[in-house]
Amino acid sequence: MSIAHAKKRRCERDHQEILIGVTGHRTFAAGERSTAAVVAAELERIAVRHPDVEVTCITALAEGTDRLVARLARKILGARIHVSLPMPASAYEMDFATEASRRTFRKMLAAAERVIEAPILSRGRAWRRYTEERNHQYAWGGAYVARNADILLTIWDGTPARGTGGTAFVVDWFLEGRTPRRYAMSRWTMTRAPSPAPGLLIHVDAETLRVRRRRRHLANH
Repeated sequence: MSIAHAKKRRCERDHQEILIGVTGHRTFAAGERSTAAVVAAELERIAVRHPDVEVTCITALAEGTDRLVARLARKILGARIHVSLPMPASAYEMDFATEASRRTFRKMLAAAERVIEAPILSRGRAWRRYTEERNHQYAWGGAYVARNADILLTIWDGTPARGTGGTAFVVDWFLEGRTPRRYAMSRWTMTRAPSPAPGLLIHVDAETLRVRRRRRHLANH
């Protein structure tokens, strides 16, 4: 084996990657600036603990948490942005409050390195309206994040989800290390390098901004 080949093999073996999944509220109870400062500190902590490790941020680019973390992860960690859409973008945009928000979404989506789109889980067009079928589309997107993330960063008040697939569900799926059969992930698992930080939940309390960190049990991974 040549020296160059040996170095290449060693680099491939030593290569590591962290996938940061995002879920949380669409508004900031404690204010966007204060919330951003806490999130930035957590991302800087990751940068210090894992220097020179590639980072990918998995986000649906919803308003609020998803976009805030994506912007900061790119700025602080140089993260690549991997977007998981719960439905076609044109239908997803219905859920954004303003045209300005829709323009921001389109700009961030265009800048993403990779975009995947959830399969439609129901028959007919009911998922296009505000129905349980539409909730299941969001749940698939949350399951994708939970299944693939090494670190799950959430800005959340800790209360039960208001609907199917809400933040509480995604957090539970991540900590349990499994997702419901309905949102089958077998063909959607990302191929990636080993992670130095598997199974870490970073929970920023949406109201107090207190940070809690919790490890997923390796037995469930």
